[in-house]
Amino acid sequence: MALSEAKGLPGGGVMVNMKIAKYITGALLIPLAIGFSKAFYAGFLNLDYINVRLPLFLWGIVLYMLMHILFFKPTYFYTLGHEAIHVLATWLCGGHITSFSVSRWGGSVSTSKTNFFIELSPYFVPIYTIVLILIAPLIKSKLVNIHILSCYIFSLGFTLGMHLIMTAEALKLKQTDIMKSGYPFSLMIIYVANLLIVFFILSLFTKDLSFKAYFLKSLDYSKNIYFSIWNKLF
Repeated sequence: MALSEAKGLPGGGVMVNMKIAKYITGALLIPLAIGFSKAFYAGFLNLDYINVRLPLFLWGIVLYMLMHILFFKPTYFYTLGHEAIHVLATWLCGGHITSFSVSRWGGSVSTSKTNFFIELSPYFVPIYTIVLILIAPLIKSKLVNIHILSCYIFSLGFTLGMHLIMTAEALKLKQTDIMKSGYPFSLMIIYVANLLIVFFILSLFTKDLSFKAYFLKSLDYSKNIYFSIWNKLF
């Protein structure tokens, strides 16, 4: 999975300065990641696990994990989704695609421009799960059927499980997307963005989870950590 920019990259000195800035930014984002993690955990302490929809969703994640470990890794489908997100992110940023290729051995996209959003978005946007959420209004009449609804919720968990596990495996490798933005900065952005997206998806299944409350609590926890560090240093 590779992303390249057709126009060429900035000069060496600029590249070095950008990488240093991103390393510093990555370190500064650590308290934010801790704050969002703490709020994520706090939200789950209040969950009512008897809710019928939530176990179906979680079983989807678990069964994907078992399939991945024991039987089959859908590498081609993950790579296709990964490169498709690069394409969509490029279009959103006003760029265009010069080449696109996907195979079971990997994929690549060449773009007219690049930035950290284009480079990192495939690692925190679960495209297949998002597609299922977007088509829900179109199949609303079908979802009244309890069996179809159960399959739909299970599929949401299954596709999210694929995104999380395949992304974790991809991050073990030296991905050019990650190297361009620097590992500390990239990992912090990917981690926090995934927490936000996972919590948002889970909040669709139970009233016990409020995405707005989670986001505000995360910012509050993060602010307290930053103030605590500031007071100790100064």
